[in-house]
Amino acid sequence: MKHKLLSALLAFTLTTPVFAADSGRTVENFNFGWKFHAGDTCGAPDRSFNDSRWTPVSLPHDFQISQPWVAPAADEKADMTNSAANTRSRLSARAFKEMGAGWYRKTFRADPSWKGRRVLLDFEGIMLTGDVYFNGSRVGGTDYGYLGFEADITPLIDFDGDNIVAVRADTGKPENSRWYTGGGLYRNVNLIVTDPRLHFTRHPLRITTPDVSDSSASVVIDAELTNAIKDYKEIRLLAEITDADGQTVSSRTSTLPFNRRQRTNEYRVDSLRIASPRLWDCDSPHLYTLSLTLFAPDGKVADRISARLSAYASSSFLLNSASVSTAKNCSSKASPTTTRSVPSEPQPTRQRSRNASEYSKTSVSTTSAAPTTPTANSSWTSATATASSWSTNSMTNGRARTPEAARNGWNNGPSTCQNGSDVTATTPR
Repeated sequence: MKHKLLSALLAFTLTTPVFAADSGRTVENFNFGWKFHAGDTCGAPDRSFNDSRWTPVSLPHDFQISQPWVAPAADEKADMTNSAANTRSRLSARAFKEMGAGWYRKTFRADPSWKGRRVLLDFEGIMLTGDVYFNGSRVGGTDYGYLGFEADITPLIDFDGDNIVAVRADTGKPENSRWYTGGGLYRNVNLIVTDPRLHFTRHPLRITTPDVSDSSASVVIDAELTNAIKDYKEIRLLAEITDADGQTVSSRTSTLPFNRRQRTNEYRVDSLRIASPRLWDCDSPHLYTLSLTLFAPDGKVADRISARLSAYASSSFLLNSASVSTAKNCSSKASPTTTRSVPSEPQPTRQRSRNASEYSKTSVSTTSAAPTTPTANSSWTSATATASSWSTNSMTNGRARTPEAARNGWNNGPSTCQNGSDVTATTPR
């Protein structure tokens, strides 16, 4: 018997356009209007810091692509003890780019409509480690560049003046990867506004499909949400599935008993059935949309999220009972090795296969020139005109707040800025 399943596109992530005013949730693109500084600098988190000489950038942004290539030292020998590490020289595992740090800052004004609401900054990824400051206070960070996170900035918002977001990114040590990762705010940043007491969490959906056939498809929905309203004992939600034409094909309102032992919990929302589903295939890539609406006690919309779905029946290499030839591509993080700034939409495979020089013309990366490759006599040159800004004094190795850099041969140990930002500036050999 053929195995039937329902698949989700985009991993059931929240849709990125700004929601309507009655959705209870606003998602704003926060990718524009940033400034960048190569290397460490004291005082960058402070609101009074002068960033007028910093470089304007838009996200996604990879600061490492602008650095010069670093040739192996004459006395450098390959480390062949660990084949998985891909260590042929000190920087071979990181595309012969020196490790370093960089700072980003963004200034914005708060919308008065945010008063009384919950305001978050959602970072889809900072490579490799990152610290986020808002109006001088650290509000979040990450020690792993492939995972995103959100930071609640609600209590720190200034509704009367400028608000400052400052982000420090550090690419870590050369051994932290086996390929070129890039560095900085290499993924999207969004500003999200929700109800403060009743809302869905970050990436809240889990969707399973016990059966799919030509006649029907079942969709089981689990969702994680937060309810801080003490007297709201039965939470009401509407689950709705629409087709590509916007027509509702299945919907139901359900009531969930509130677990008062914990405000944030995962609930089995509902199980919906789609009659005669339009199965996805290569010639007719039909998409459904699942929407979940969370209602407040007064009946108004507290929050709403949605995800796109595609239904297909699959067994082995069969798609809807027909044999399909597939072209497979193992591409880490969905973008070429010449840059780690991830496009908002996946690039075609044929575009990914272009060489560095050709791809640089269409890449999302903010750099305007392709890196210079080594010549036969191993003479290495600067990748771009901006590479000169990466002086040896601006580079740092490893996590800034630990003595790791000193142990790895750096002349200066960690030193903390006197303004309370706890930032280290080190000088390499």
